[in-house]
Amino acid sequence: MSLDPKEDYRSIKSLALHYPDLPPGHKEDWYFDDLSFAIYGKVDRPEGEQVLYIIAAIYKCGGKNWGIDDDVSAFNQTCITFGGINDREMKDNKYICNRCDPMRRFKDFEVIEDTDSVTWQCGNRKIVCRQDSYDITGEHMGVDFDFKITALSEPVLMHGPWPHVRAVGLAGNEQMCHKCDGTFTWEGKKYTLKEGTAVRERILLSRGPQGFYDTATIIAKGYLWGWH
Repeated sequence: MSLDPKEDYRSIKSLALHYPDLPPGHKEDWYFDDLSFAIYGKVDRPEGEQVLYIIAAIYKCGGKNWGIDDDVSAFNQTCITFGGINDREMKDNKYICNRCDPMRRFKDFEVIEDTDSVTWQCGNRKIVCRQDSYDITGEHMGVDFDFKITALSEPVLMHGPWPHVRAVGLAGNEQMCHKCDGTFTWEGKKYTLKEGTAVRERILLSRGPQGFYDTATIIAKGYLWGWH
């Protein structure tokens, strides 16, 4: 998708897929077109009030290194970790998490572009993106999300503006989201998020002749949020 520089950040268009614009050789090798959210907040559990960290993500991946050469395969990721508010040491806390397994991919992925929204759908998970507003709904791995996220800040460049995709196969940004409201249901219990905030990530990484072949170099950028 060709974007004017002024549309790099807050435009709905920037949240659509960008891997079709990759330079020759990148789409065939390895790419990772990503819309994801890290969510932070508190919930009430039988053990008392706890802090939690949630990842909700959809990844459109492809290339020979994934063993994927179609436009409908994608991954969902769901991660939830709980911890006591005053914990200051590592413990074996309850959690759920998965990563990208090509053998467990969904083959019903689609992105729907409307006048005022872009919707990513994969399996039962749906992310509806509007201007500085995001709705995450649906079940994955037994966890059913129903979140509304809003943002006030400008996104921060991570891998360069979107027009760079055609040149080097890398681009993307992250956006601090000041508010996340909603619930998630897990193991038959509904949890209501309190004091929720989030970070929205929208990036495209790839490997090929116009960019890097070392994956560690590709991802060696400072992130606003961490995976671990």
